[in-house]
Amino acid sequence: MALQGLSSASVAKNKLVAANLAEEGIELVRRIRDNNTIADISDGFYDGSPEWTAGIGSAADCNQQYKIDVSNSALLSYDMTPLRLDSATGLYTHSVGAETPFRRVVEITRSSTCFEPMPGVDSSNQFRVRSKVYWTERGVAKEVVLDEILFNWR
Repeated sequence: MALQGLSSASVAKNKLVAANLAEEGIELVRRIRDNNTIADISDGFYDGSPEWTAGIGSAADCNQQYKIDVSNSALLSYDMTPLRLDSATGLYTHSVGAETPFRRVVEITRSSTCFEPMPGVDSSNQFRVRSKVYWTERGVAKEVVLDEILFNWR
């Protein structure tokens, strides 16, 4: 009975970690979008330089897969690299720390032919971010998937 309780606690812990890693993936893409917008307005002009989607895939992307982490906030081609936990900082990255069972893929879909855009908003002013975290627990594949539509808010 106690062993089953410990097992359930481990499953719950991993699911919570995975959900937070998936949310972090979306937040890191949101940060790129926000930084682009801030850079555009910092000169006092709203001229689209840089574009609000600069560094966030291409306009033709349909579920293009990337990796991203807090140590390198650029979207890089997804290569199935597991996330690592840096015990000194408590951060999950692809480069520093002990390997974890978690893998995160961030899918960018900018082409409105590949997702249903929000009604009433021009499709060029929105794109979908899907953040998936995978891991295996006692031989069973697990995943957490979060979706969000990001908008050009300026």
